[in-house]
Amino acid sequence: MPYPELGLSVRDALALPALRGARVVAGHEGLDRVIRRVNVMEVPDILEWVREGEFLVTTGYPIRDDPAAQARLIPELDARGVAGLGIKPRRYLRTIPEVMLRQAGELAFPLLELPLDLSFADVINPVAAEILQRQTSFLHQSEALHSRLTEVVLRGRGLAALAEGLWDLTGCPVLVHSAVAHVQAAAPDTQLVEALAAAPEVPEADDGSPAADPIAALERFRLFRRSRVRWQGQLVGRITVPVLSGAQTFGSLSVWETEKPLGRLGYLALERATTIAAFEIVRHQAISEVERRYRNVFLDQLLSGALESRATALERARMLGWRLDGPLSALVVEAIGARGEGARPEAAVDVSGRELYDCVVQAVSGGGPMPDWLVVGEKAGRVAVLVLQTPAGGGAPRCAPREVARRIARMAQAAFPSGTVRVGIGREVDDPLAAGQSYREALQALATSRPGPGQPAVVHFSDLGVMRLLHQLGDSREALSFYLDTVEPVARYDAAHGTQLLQTLQAFLECHGNVREAARRLFVHYNTVVYRLSRIRQITGFDLADPDARLSLQVGLKLGAVLGEESLGAEKARGQRGR
Repeated sequence: MPYPELGLSVRDALALPALRGARVVAGHEGLDRVIRRVNVMEVPDILEWVREGEFLVTTGYPIRDDPAAQARLIPELDARGVAGLGIKPRRYLRTIPEVMLRQAGELAFPLLELPLDLSFADVINPVAAEILQRQTSFLHQSEALHSRLTEVVLRGRGLAALAEGLWDLTGCPVLVHSAVAHVQAAAPDTQLVEALAAAPEVPEADDGSPAADPIAALERFRLFRRSRVRWQGQLVGRITVPVLSGAQTFGSLSVWETEKPLGRLGYLALERATTIAAFEIVRHQAISEVERRYRNVFLDQLLSGALESRATALERARMLGWRLDGPLSALVVEAIGARGEGARPEAAVDVSGRELYDCVVQAVSGGGPMPDWLVVGEKAGRVAVLVLQTPAGGGAPRCAPREVARRIARMAQAAFPSGTVRVGIGREVDDPLAAGQSYREALQALATSRPGPGQPAVVHFSDLGVMRLLHQLGDSREALSFYLDTVEPVARYDAAHGTQLLQTLQAFLECHGNVREAARRLFVHYNTVVYRLSRIRQITGFDLADPDARLSLQVGLKLGAVLGEESLGAEKARGQRGR
């Protein structure tokens, strides 16, 4: 269907001086049909040439003696989208045929009786002139619209200026959302737009009127999605269009018709705004990427001890929007596991550092600006976080590192449900140059966590107990030798015979030597545990009734966790070659 911005409604045409003598004889309900051109119907095959939006004028000559043609004319013109028909009767048709009057009424097709003394030129010229003037005005408005939208962005306020410009142009509340840069802008105010965005969508059948918009049905607007929401007791139209650059979707742009329909000019504004939004989001993303790299370089230098001056560290941190002028703790976040539902075990991969980084940023910022007391960066495929606990000179304490870690763990586990999320926390340090020490402690805490699939783990270095000492021995040959002399024979026996002696030993020691409690934990019979402990005595030579022997086996188990499977395999292979 044509639109008033590009034409003239039949109702408005009737108000022109040249047509004031015309009379609507049928199809009154269709007077808002829009005329885009005027044509004369004085040949029999005119139907092959008419176009959508035309208003036809005729003397009725082509159908004067053909009742069948008279009966076909109105339905065929309506099917072709013709805006209306004006007939000068009494020259070739004494009166307008009753069948045409009836059909025009049924189809809401405007049928006009023109004065006999009115020439076709008197109709065509003023209507065409008015249409041309409206189309010219629309083009001028369209160009002004584009200039206005471009200008508001060039002021340097980005998506916020774009949203405000759209609001000024359309009178519709606006939301611009970026799916890649984690930014959004709303106008006229965030509270109103958030309420509209949260309003429930109403299915088309629920309100009795079609939610489809013929403008959105046009080919150039095929990506526009129109729906309705219920807000403050009324139905409000919502139009949403994706923000695209090539084949990539960067976000979306939505408006709500709270006061008036958007109209074709509004659709054009929305269309052009999406192009500007795509440019602005890509620009913001590029700037964010450069900033992220600079932050990662600085964080790597800080944690590796490459910075020698505290003043330099504080100044560089300040330039990057961070505060390090107080006690701080380091967190290390890791996510391991298969991506996607139904992923095969052999396809298990670590979540990329960038994916995890984006998730952590979302967790600690809540989708808003990053707090200056939190430092987030990528390091060695993991995400490192520094938490400033209390700023220099006093002030309210910030969020505790454990609380930040738990929040990150929850959100990261929800983002990667098929994987395993671990967060290690280092102890508090007073000097930013000592942040590397807290970071290494966080890594040690991370290495001790053994969560199950889909279960996040948060471990603080202070909670490691004796493991803190064992980590210091983890890389030594003596640590490996102690493991080989205590627990490794049991692990080797399990591998060769498919038994669960090592698991039984672990449960027995964790239950402080209580066999009945160990059996309950393992869901096996009491005698099964007794038998397995007997086999362990035979394999290791340790008397499990001896406290010192139990301590040695317990240390051996913990050393196994510290050394890790890969390290154990490599060291055992070297040891066997040495023998």
